[in-house]
Amino acid sequence: VVTECYHLSPIEHPTVIIGPSGSGREEIAHCLHNASRRASKPCIILDCATLDEDHVATMLYGYGIDKRSVDGLLLNANEGSMIIKNISIAGPKLQAALLSIIQQQQFFHPGMIAPITFDIVFYTIVTDEEYHHLRSDLRCCFDILHITLPPLCTRKEDICELFQSYVMQLSPDKRAHQLTPL
Repeated sequence: VVTECYHLSPIEHPTVIIGPSGSGREEIAHCLHNASRRASKPCIILDCATLDEDHVATMLYGYGIDKRSVDGLLLNANEGSMIIKNISIAGPKLQAALLSIIQQQQFFHPGMIAPITFDIVFYTIVTDEEYHHLRSDLRCCFDILHITLPPLCTRKEDICELFQSYVMQLSPDKRAHQLTPL
C-alpha cells in the first residue's frame, strides 16, 4: 500500500483514506504528502474533535487584533496539504466551512482587497462507518481519490515504512532515519 501511495502522490485531488483504527491512515496521508511536489510545504492536521464550533472561522481563516493578525490553519497550509480527521464529529459550522473551502478554493470577507485563493490538497481519514455517515455533499467533495486500507496486521510489508515515516514526522529536521532489522 505504501509503495502504491508513492505512485499516487502526483495526483493533487481531495483524497479520502478509509480504514480501521490503527491501519496507518494518517501515515499514509503523510506518505502521500511527503512524496508529492508539496513535500517542502506544510502538512497541517485538522482534528475536528478539537475545534470549538464557535471559533471555526478564526481557527481556519485567522483573525486580526489591533494592528497585528494571526494566520489561520488554511493560510498556514497553503501550497501544502491538510489532513482532516474526526470529520464525523464536526459541527455544522465546520462542515459548511470545509464544504465551501473545497468547492470555492477561496476566502473573501468585507474589507479585503482581493480573495485569498487556497492551493491545498486535502486528505480525509475515516473509518468505513464514518465514511458512510458523512453528508453526501462532503463525501462527494472529499472523495475524488479513494484509498481503502485493510488492517495493518494484514500488511506487514508496510509496517517498517509507516513507522519510519512516523519517526520522520517527529524529527525536528524532518530527515529520514534508517531502521535496523531486528
